[in-house]
Amino acid sequence: MSALNSSQRVPVMTKRNIEDIYPLSPLQQGLLFHTLYSAQPGVYVTQLCLTFKGNLNCLALQKAWQTVANRHPIFRTFPVWKKCVKPVQIVRREISLPWQQLDWCSLSDSQQQIQLDALLESDRQQGFDLNQAPLMRFVLIQLSRDVYSLVWSYHHILLDGWSMALVLQEVFDTYTANLAGKSVPQIPPFSYHSYVVWLEQQNQEESLQFWREALQGFEVPTQLPVDHRVGFEITSSSNYHEEQIEFNTSTTSALKQCAQQHHLTFNTLLQGAWALLLSHYSNSDDVVFGVTVSGRQGGLPGIENGIGLFINTLPMRVKVPGNSSLLPWLTDLQAEFVELGQYEHTPLADIQRVSQIPANTRLFDSIVIFENYPAPNSTLTSQGGLAVQQVRPLEQSPYPLTVMIVPGESLQIKVIGEAQSFARDTVARILGHLQTVLESMVANFNQSLWDIAYLTDGERHQLLKWNDNRADFPTDSSISQLFEAQAERSPQAAALKYWDEEWTYDNLNQRANQVAHYLQSLELGSNPVIGVCLQRSPDLVAALLGILKIGAIYLPLDPAYPSERLAWMLEDAQAAALISEQKLGNDLIQSIAANDNKNDGSVNQSIQLVCLEPGAIAQQSAENLDRPIANEIAYVMYTSGSTGTPKGVLGTHRGAINRFAWMWDAYPFEQHEICCQKTSLSFVDSVWEIFGPLLKGVKTVIIPDSILIDSSRLLDMLACDRITRIVLVPSLLQVLLEALAELQYSLPDLKLWITSGEALTPDVCQQFQNRLPNAVLLNLYGSSEVAADVTAYAVSAPQLPVNSLPIGRPIANTEVYILDRHRQPVPINVAGELYIGGAGLAAGYLHRPELTNERFIPHLFCSQTEAKLFKTGDLARYRANGQIEFLGRVDHQVKVRGYRIEVGEIEAVLAQHPDIKASVVTTAQTEYSGDFKLVAYWIRASGQTPTAAALRQFLARKLPGFMIPSSFTRLEEFPLNPNGKVNRLKLAAISVTRNHSIQPFISPKTDMEEKLVEIWKNILQTEQVGVEDNFFDLGGHSLLLMRVHNQLEVRLNSKISIVELFKYSTIRTLAQRLGQPSQESRRVAEQESTSSPKNRKVLMQRQKAVRTRLKTP
Repeated sequence: MSALNSSQRVPVMTKRNIEDIYPLSPLQQGLLFHTLYSAQPGVYVTQLCLTFKGNLNCLALQKAWQTVANRHPIFRTFPVWKKCVKPVQIVRREISLPWQQLDWCSLSDSQQQIQLDALLESDRQQGFDLNQAPLMRFVLIQLSRDVYSLVWSYHHILLDGWSMALVLQEVFDTYTANLAGKSVPQIPPFSYHSYVVWLEQQNQEESLQFWREALQGFEVPTQLPVDHRVGFEITSSSNYHEEQIEFNTSTTSALKQCAQQHHLTFNTLLQGAWALLLSHYSNSDDVVFGVTVSGRQGGLPGIENGIGLFINTLPMRVKVPGNSSLLPWLTDLQAEFVELGQYEHTPLADIQRVSQIPANTRLFDSIVIFENYPAPNSTLTSQGGLAVQQVRPLEQSPYPLTVMIVPGESLQIKVIGEAQSFARDTVARILGHLQTVLESMVANFNQSLWDIAYLTDGERHQLLKWNDNRADFPTDSSISQLFEAQAERSPQAAALKYWDEEWTYDNLNQRANQVAHYLQSLELGSNPVIGVCLQRSPDLVAALLGILKIGAIYLPLDPAYPSERLAWMLEDAQAAALISEQKLGNDLIQSIAANDNKNDGSVNQSIQLVCLEPGAIAQQSAENLDRPIANEIAYVMYTSGSTGTPKGVLGTHRGAINRFAWMWDAYPFEQHEICCQKTSLSFVDSVWEIFGPLLKGVKTVIIPDSILIDSSRLLDMLACDRITRIVLVPSLLQVLLEALAELQYSLPDLKLWITSGEALTPDVCQQFQNRLPNAVLLNLYGSSEVAADVTAYAVSAPQLPVNSLPIGRPIANTEVYILDRHRQPVPINVAGELYIGGAGLAAGYLHRPELTNERFIPHLFCSQTEAKLFKTGDLARYRANGQIEFLGRVDHQVKVRGYRIEVGEIEAVLAQHPDIKASVVTTAQTEYSGDFKLVAYWIRASGQTPTAAALRQFLARKLPGFMIPSSFTRLEEFPLNPNGKVNRLKLAAISVTRNHSIQPFISPKTDMEEKLVEIWKNILQTEQVGVEDNFFDLGGHSLLLMRVHNQLEVRLNSKISIVELFKYSTIRTLAQRLGQPSQESRRVAEQESTSSPKNRKVLMQRQKAVRTRLKTP
């Protein structure tokens, strides 16, 4: 747009040119603030584009606009805020309207449209200089001999939509009168100054009390189905996406008739439809959205014809009880809106101040604007021989989502979404949902709210179609039968390798057969549960196969768990036998007997101990059983339970084999592949690690625990054994990525990295792709109840998300449904609970029929009566491409370092401590790595105050290490919600400070101590570390200790072992150790648990070979 000439410039402001000075209205103050501090140009710039056809007198039109501007003070007004105690507005006596004329007659229609779009964008970006009036301008464009387009731009601080329609009417009345040589009747204009004075006289305290009560208990803004496109580059033409729909006249007429018939306003109908939709989107029956009110209900004479900014934006809170009938609910909604109107003059900023939403968070993110003022299209026709063909208002909303209702013979609805939050397809879907809701409402006003449809038929079909993934897999075989078949095909092929010991398939099958025959001779009954408590080794695998061969169920027991917990699981599972070492097995059985004696005086003598040492088992036949015994259940795996005790998941052969078959098909084994087994038997990932390669003739290397705790030794073993695939949690992946920069050269054979168990972050993915550009990273999601994994996502560099990583799509023969709280499918981008169906489902929970029925529900979308869906308790949503995004939990279950934990179980154990009155356990996320850690908050009972170390020791007697919180913080009381429940959001905001739970702070004194403190602070993500603080009391765990070990090697060139780091767990003792001669490191390394001197020698030879290989990239 060309610069204005001198005759168009605003006169210099003098006292003689000032007509009035008075305060800004509250809404004007808000618009001024947001305009000054908005990061986007053109905010609150409103543009009106009018198209004329006929004999337009351009000069007369310009004079008509100037006449109207001279008549109404608001057009000569501008705000002043600098050096003012309170912002004011100054009204000039005279102004000259900026007016520009352009001739585009020589351009084609398409060129004209391009030029118009560019002009509108440029004009919007230009904004307004708020320091001078007028805050409006005009561009008149001639498009052809008798077609013109007028662009009227003004700042919203001057006018609202109702005023705009009145102004246009007055301008054209003036234009027509001037052409006819007549005068326009001069009615004194309404004084906007008097309106501002009236506002200041209102009882603000009464209004604020109304809003305080209206919003009581509303603490979290209503969620919208945003795309969360963090990092999306906003261009000047892509700030907003707008979609609109025009209902046909018959549907519009039906809506109006229904409203009139039931004594409802059209506005109530539309507000109800939006509230219902927001309830679906947010999965809540309590929603808040913005509404606009005219602000002209104050009773001031002439206010209905006033020109200025009277409109106000208010929060509309709506309760949406799903079982309520539509008609009475709408009637109540209308009454609430009428009551709200009595306090419509209250500034939104003041309303937010008395709400429970923080000041830096919007009270609502969506607004419904009902344009019920006189429409220009219906009044501006045939004016002075001139036809107004089109009136198109253009305005950018300050809210992420705006729903604009334009009533008329054909109802128009526009949905405008902020491009940074909503893709265009999402905006279109929201519009489609709103249309579906309105049509469903008209069809039946007597239906309940949750019977009102909002998904389109096409959308519902698409959601169900994403589960169409049927594939063949061995349904008539068990794990042991598939193993026997493979052993017959490749008897001399290597099956397992452990240190320097290698077992062929024939060796393994014979050993498993001996175990099976021995177990069969014990006459343990039909399909017994048999506990297995052994260190990971070939004998362990043989024991599992032997159990499966006789149709029994194996119960994995990790020897590292507290004996009390292991004994409880054996007893709860009613195990018939226990395969273990002599001493450990006897201790567990005696523990059960002692507990039984303590409880009821009876002694359980039914568990038989089976030891794999040479003896009776070696005398058994090595041949396969004559007749394999079938059993649906393969294993019972205990996971954390919310009631304070673990629950046993009954995993099936069918589920495990389907998971194997999917991986065999999607990522088939190539010749000479070698896998590794590193996961504890008590976790479901071990099922694939052990049997997945084994059933396909692929060798598996068992990695000892002593190697797993040392990242450098683990990398050495992966390299020298030429491992090609590995399954690990993302936190361990991060440790390995940080341990060695040239991973692609040190691990050239390791091509498939599979992560599961916890969220995989984009940062870790980026690091992976930088260091292993030729490897594949696979992100899996699942749980013990669904055979470990049900969705998969292969990370690819060109599509790497910047904010969160999807968990992918369902694997073969698996169904994933995302449902709302009424168990109906949710649309794309809307959060819901994950439900899983298909071949991978467990058979339920052992001896827990009520819990089984609660979590394994009848299938909602399948006609087979026996089909089930597993209610995961996980929150997720679909992305537009069908990928699923994990969002967290609906309950208090958490995942930490791959372990699924019910915090209620930890709280139940803490409640047994005599000095604890109450406790709450939750998670906290570290800022650097994004890892989650358990944190405990507790209230002291009368008595002593236990230290963190004492609480840790107390829990360690009953819980495994991964369930022990990283920190313990004592509080006088817990923050509560209005309903009296613990407010976990506020609890999470309480910082874990240095209190009684940690040693008194002692600062570092030596250079070594300062270096160590810096390493700990970076890895533990804490601001303060004293030299007497224990690493584990500060929230450390084994994976973080591996990172410390890496940093000590890189930054201090230290050769200390991981085992020593467990021993020297304070800064002072570690600094002293690092200052000692290196002989201690060699002595401690000799004592590390490497099974035997022979094994240690083998590992050292491997490490030497690896380091030789690594010298050459």
